[in-house]
Amino acid sequence: MYHCCSPCVCDANDYVRVDTKTITTADGAQSYNVLVMGNPCEHPEKLTETFTDPFSHEQSSLSQSAPELTCSGNVLEGATVSDGGHPIIGLFFASDGSEANTYDAGTCATRAESGYASGMGQLFRQVAQISPL
Repeated sequence: MYHCCSPCVCDANDYVRVDTKTITTADGAQSYNVLVMGNPCEHPEKLTETFTDPFSHEQSSLSQSAPELTCSGNVLEGATVSDGGHPIIGLFFASDGSEANTYDAGTCATRAESGYASGMGQLFRQVAQISPL
């Protein structure tokens, strides 16, 4: 996985997993490794729960901060799901090893102690912790 910054590495380590997605191509069924997270629509009521935004320090909810995140029953609208039924957030691909992303537990611990007040991680974490895998 490529990440723009260390907070994203920390968030991915906490909440992103690898599953498969079978896609029918001109060559037949192909299985791909995909990045998934838990389905927030397993608990749609959590989308309206309030939290303190670490940047503005104001109260917000996912339904306010991410209005495109909508559920039809237990289905995340617009999501493509993996073979295991989890929302896909990206493609997991093989690397030639030329670039390395490292996980630094110390950096991630410091980020946790600060309340995850950096990057776009706060909204992702709010969504991902609804139904962690």
